[in-house]
Amino acid sequence: IRDSFKTVFSNCVIEHLDELDACFREAYRVLAPGGKFYCTTHSDHYEDYFFWATLLGKIGLGSLGRKYSRIWVKLWNHFNCFPGEKWEQTLINAGFSTAQATPYFSREAVHAFDLLLPFASITYLTRKLTGKWRLFPRSLTMEPAAWFIHRMTEKGKPGDWCYLLEATK
Repeated sequence: IRDSFKTVFSNCVIEHLDELDACFREAYRVLAPGGKFYCTTHSDHYEDYFFWATLLGKIGLGSLGRKYSRIWVKLWNHFNCFPGEKWEQTLINAGFSTAQATPYFSREAVHAFDLLLPFASITYLTRKLTGKWRLFPRSLTMEPAAWFIHRMTEKGKPGDWCYLLEATK
């Protein structure tokens, strides 16, 4: 299937891969000439923007905040959280003719995400105990969460917690 696809897309996967170069080379291999590779991933600010880590740092408990952030990095197996320039260079090294890292996801959005993580943990626990992901209707769980995230992120501030990577063969 060499040179077969016009587009290859990956959403929040590459930060978990040990063999990052092999992944990019394979995306390049299967793309047709002029084809595009798109993926989303985390930036080098991944550990910096968690709400609880930020709050702990502001009250003089920065080392505890850093431990909190590292717990999530370890739990989610994030190996690759780089600055945009390194992402672009890695894509170029894999053979792509152009590469661009466009940042998104603001600090406020990360704070909203982090504030809701305890609720996700509760859901995971109920799944383990009852075998069900949801014990309550979406109107009592997801709708308030969506409202909260919207309120926290509606400022429209640019962010740099994640990147949309775009590369051309």
